[in-house]
Amino acid sequence: MKHFVYRKNYDRVVSSIITPAGIRQASILSKDSSINEVSALWDTGATHSVIQPGLARKLNLIPIDKATVCGINSCEVVNVYWIDICLPNNVSFENVAISESDFSGGDILIGMDIIQKGDFVISNAQGKTHFSFRIPSHTQPIYID
Repeated sequence: MKHFVYRKNYDRVVSSIITPAGIRQASILSKDSSINEVSALWDTGATHSVIQPGLARKLNLIPIDKATVCGINSCEVVNVYWIDICLPNNVSFENVAISESDFSGGDILIGMDIIQKGDFVISNAQGKTHFSFRIPSHTQPIYID
């Protein structure tokens, strides 16, 4: 089976992983296939992916539902959208339910709903952060000795 790996290397140890990504209104809702380039913050502490409210408005995304989302300090009722997310390794996730909320660090936040579909690896060897995301997962668990 073919696998797809995205790698990003930083010249120092970083406190957050931010990569390019592409998004569009989910293909089941729109015939417009144009992809909008965004910055994506990867967050293993988030159960679901999130989009900035201003970006959702700018892209004229169509809300499909409302949801209550809870962050560190509060809960709020927000719009939910269906989008397609395109990663730099030519992997796309279609019809992803993404909620809107303000956060800092990127245009979208990639949560565990996406991360759990592959192998997410961070190494800080030699004072530099190395990030990779592989889909599909290895057939055997990966351990670092």
